[in-house]
Amino acid sequence: AAKAQPEFAPAHQSLARLAQGEGQLEEALERHLKALSLNENDPSAHHGVATAFRDLGRVEEALHHFRRADEIHPNPVCRAAIASLLERAHRLEEAKAAAGSALELYPASSEAHLVLAKILKRQGNEEAAAKRYEALIQQFEQGQSDANNAVLARAKSDLAILHEKAGEYDKALSLYRAANETNCAAFPSWQQESERFIERVQSLSKAVASMPPISEETGSRGEDSPIFLVGFPRSGTTLLDQILNAHSQLTVMEEKTVLDRISHGLGGVESERVAKSLSLSESEKQNLRERYFEECTRHLSKAGQGLTIVDKLPLNILNLWLIAALFPNARVILALRDPRDVCWSCYTNLFRLGPGLAGFADLKSTAKLYRAVMTLWQKSEEHLPLLCQKLRYEDLITDFESQARALIEALGLPWEEKVLSYRENAGERYIVTPSYHQVVQPLYSSARGRWRHYEEALRPVLPILAPFVEAFGYDS
Repeated sequence: AAKAQPEFAPAHQSLARLAQGEGQLEEALERHLKALSLNENDPSAHHGVATAFRDLGRVEEALHHFRRADEIHPNPVCRAAIASLLERAHRLEEAKAAAGSALELYPASSEAHLVLAKILKRQGNEEAAAKRYEALIQQFEQGQSDANNAVLARAKSDLAILHEKAGEYDKALSLYRAANETNCAAFPSWQQESERFIERVQSLSKAVASMPPISEETGSRGEDSPIFLVGFPRSGTTLLDQILNAHSQLTVMEEKTVLDRISHGLGGVESERVAKSLSLSESEKQNLRERYFEECTRHLSKAGQGLTIVDKLPLNILNLWLIAALFPNARVILALRDPRDVCWSCYTNLFRLGPGLAGFADLKSTAKLYRAVMTLWQKSEEHLPLLCQKLRYEDLITDFESQARALIEALGLPWEEKVLSYRENAGERYIVTPSYHQVVQPLYSSARGRWRHYEEALRPVLPILAPFVEAFGYDS
């Protein structure tokens, strides 16, 4: 439709929404901007552009377009979206005012009520937060709320966290299960999606394991080599990226699938690209490196000459073969955490159920995905000449300063005291992961061994995780 009639804005908006659903965020933004250019006074076009900027973590631009949409036509959806965005950006008083404004227009706005509950929870008023979550869930059950699956699932999950903090683990477990059931109700193909992704990872493991020996490159990391921060989701990568971003010589690119796009550009089936990477000429590699850096520049946490990029994307474990081909001297940091805590955290954190994350709706599929991904890590470590630094989450929270110093030293960088005050930086960044509100808090140890409170629920998957519990030193 867009090709037949390029000035037909709804076609561009539909393509933009489809691209967002597939995680193609840059294309989505381009399409939304095209639709807006065709009618600059269309509130839905401004709303679409705002959602694209929000998904890209570009807070001020997102806020501008949400507010512009609301100016053209006052809308509680836009006001609630503004409140949610401000809460994630740690601007809690502004978020509270925006949520109140949304409720003035539409008292049943579930997203606005959810934001107010989140703010109460973050400010330590847990009793009031729990009452607001309970009211939101009850209103939905009585047909008095506009809550969608995502809002309702989040309310159940957040309420579960409050019960867990109170030591009411049975209530928490029941709510976590209900939250996941609600979350996956809008994504009925989650199980097939998870199985397909696991098959993809297993195919990559076979491809990497069958690679001929690769000679190790000599020399230093080099100024133009990024640092790659990987690990299974919920292993502490967000905490590490905040620590690294506090260093004056580092700039973080958070959760961007740049390497995936480079990989797709090689053509053919993904597992076949692994072998293909070995035959790339030096000029082809240089072209791919230039493409990589060109894309990175749009997503960095801070700009400046001479800064080293930290590419933080946990599941770049799937792209280690490409990292070895293009950046043989790059440092790879692997974030580790007790596999049982990792899987429990993935299950209870309500990720958006898309490719790679769909399996988190179920404990068994979460454990199977962990096994597949970390087996690929082991195969990659065995067959690829990676310069790897491993860091355990538990060690970091137990002995923060010495672990942080050792990491900075391993990266060949001078120590800076401001690394220890990383939380001051974190409060100024829009963080796209579920840890956005946790990394601005002082370090805490309550997440360590959290799985033991739910050992009975985890019992069926413990045999799947046992080899990795042992391999990563968590069996004592």
